[in-house]
Amino acid sequence: MNNSKKYSQRGSVFVFLLIGVALFAALSYAISQSLRMGTDQTGSATGPSEQSTVSVSDMMQFLDALKTRVFEMTNMNHVPESKLDFKNDVYLLSNGNEISTNNNAACGAAATCSVFAPYGTNGLLPMLFPTASDRTLQSSPSLPQNGHGTVAEIDLKGVGTTAPDLVFLIHGIKPNICNLYNSKQGIGTNYDHSTTLTSIGESPSNSVPVAFNGFTTTNTFGYAASEFEGKKSFCAPAYDDAMDHRLAIWHVLKVR
Repeated sequence: MNNSKKYSQRGSVFVFLLIGVALFAALSYAISQSLRMGTDQTGSATGPSEQSTVSVSDMMQFLDALKTRVFEMTNMNHVPESKLDFKNDVYLLSNGNEISTNNNAACGAAATCSVFAPYGTNGLLPMLFPTASDRTLQSSPSLPQNGHGTVAEIDLKGVGTTAPDLVFLIHGIKPNICNLYNSKQGIGTNYDHSTTLTSIGESPSNSVPVAFNGFTTTNTFGYAASEFEGKKSFCAPAYDDAMDHRLAIWHVLKVR
């Protein structure tokens, strides 16, 4: 009997230990989830910083993948630069229409010259970046929605020759994200919503990227704002001074 009682007591202790371990694990998980929710979503000291870093990292990864896609198409599949087509049904204007300037009629809707899925063979999926962009909507219906992307051309000083380069823009970027993105590229900026092309020394009319149209533009950037000379990825105003949400990520897809 005594042995049976001892075994019973030992068994009970073992069960209580298992229950204690399970409760401790559940409590630890609940605490860790609470801390994660507090830091990541409720606007604590570390949450916004972490979210900004993730947003910048996501944009850099997407833009690098997009550049790689263009490289493969032009250098391995021998698609002419003039036929690259960025047609998609994801990037929209503020009025809800598709951004037609991403379309290239010279491609002829061929899967071989379409950059994005589902139009192109092995096409890249377009990405939106709402957490990196301003929440307030664009006032001009003709401008892209914040966080949406467009392809464009412009001559960037110190990047290749004086011929226009092919660039991709992510529009309506928050100033803090813009400054963080630049710091990752070795550029020191302190932009806010009042920052314009004029305020950084560039022209509000001749320093704006224009629609991709066979590399015919004479617009330039970086000839006055010298901190951008030779840079292939950065954040800066991309509209003239009168427009809202001017800050955008610029990323060179093709150096010319």
